[in-house]
Amino acid sequence: MNHCSTARPSKRHVAGLEFRQMVDPVVIAAHVVTRLQTIVSREVPPEETVAVTVGKLYAGTQANIIPHSVELEINIRSFDNAIHRQVVGAI
Repeated sequence: MNHCSTARPSKRHVAGLEFRQMVDPVVIAAHVVTRLQTIVSREVPPEETVAVTVGKLYAGTQANIIPHSVELEINIRSFDNAIHRQVVGAI
């Protein structure tokens, strides 16, 4: 099952806003990916077979510009429907 999620911070490119005041959605996405990777290791019993994959992370088009948003595509694979729902709930 694939899930798509988009992060759009409220403080973006606003005239007069200093660089240090901006919210970088790439940093948010990095934290989300790290959190997603802990779901299987910390919340699913070790005897269950589950995979949570961030197969796509898209953010911006230039290396020197903070993007307005980040899009993540997440795939979940499992054999047990109850465990699958648990993982979806954790996401």
